[in-house]
Amino acid sequence: MKNQSRFRFSIAAGLVLLMLTASAMAGEEKLSPTQVADFLHEALTESDQEKLFDVVAPDVLIFEAGGVEASREEYASHHMHSDMKFMATMTRTVIDRKVMREGAMAVVTTQSTISGIYNDNPLNLNSTETLVMKMGQNGWQIHHIHWS
Repeated sequence: MKNQSRFRFSIAAGLVLLMLTASAMAGEEKLSPTQVADFLHEALTESDQEKLFDVVAPDVLIFEAGGVEASREEYASHHMHSDMKFMATMTRTVIDRKVMREGAMAVVTTQSTISGIYNDNPLNLNSTETLVMKMGQNGWQIHHIHWS
């Protein structure tokens, strides 16, 4: 009887430890809002639509150069590929970044310079970006982008 109690306790303790370890590992795998912002730009620079879709919500609202795109599918069918082509030739340097986080919402604002040669034209641009993110089951996802 004593051995059965120890065995049950060992199984229960083992399951609790396994669940805590899995939970901790899952938390470690999720990107922070800052990492999501960097991941977005890696996807653009690498022309990787799948990677971009990993962090951009299906219903994302994108403001860019006075235009509006109301979903990632709309962005993919309009400006995404030209943005990727452009960013693949540019060097982006982050000048300042701020993160405001409240519960399951985060806002990441970034000021940067973008420089390089595009279509034989040397460029040196100032850029501002606002990313509004929500925490979901799979981590932070971008729900609003404002680029200028």
